[in-house]
Amino acid sequence: MKLVDINVWLATVWASHANHQLAKKWFDEEDDDLAFCRITQMGLLRMLTNPAVVGSEVLSRRRAWELFSHLMSDPRVHFLSEPQGLDALWMAFSKRDDSSHKLWTDDYLAAFAQAANLELATLDRAFLKRYPSVQISDRMLVSARPSRAGVRRRKARAGIRASTFRFHVQQKWCRRRQRRGE
Repeated sequence: MKLVDINVWLATVWASHANHQLAKKWFDEEDDDLAFCRITQMGLLRMLTNPAVVGSEVLSRRRAWELFSHLMSDPRVHFLSEPQGLDALWMAFSKRDDSSHKLWTDDYLAAFAQAANLELATLDRAFLKRYPSVQISDRMLVSARPSRAGVRRRKARAGIRASTFRFHVQQKWCRRRQRRGE
């Protein structure tokens, strides 16, 4: 059985996701049982109803529940309760001396997968390095494209660098004009 990360569930059901074709093909061909936990369930429902994530394809909460129910009607898909030992593992993964607020869910999913002895299916390559003790299904990672958020971050960084460069060039040009008395 595989615990499926939110990013895989979203890519599977949302046709505009950068990795939809990959995730859909994986889902359609997967023989193993697939699992939701409360975090992945809530995460998928939240993403599907968030216009900042899915844009104009945002779903109503009723429609998001209908989509979740449709996924659950697949005999391979299960909902799992928290396994024994989850809290201790989650604390061990998350009790790091960093200030990242973005790793809580990843830490929880890694702990859940390890405590339940499940393979974790994700599109997040960082899981391989961050959680070496967790079984990560790398079948999708080979072909996965960066998420739109990752692409936006890289473009934003490049834009900041470009605008900073333009600003400095403009300042130099203004100083030259001032020196010439223009």
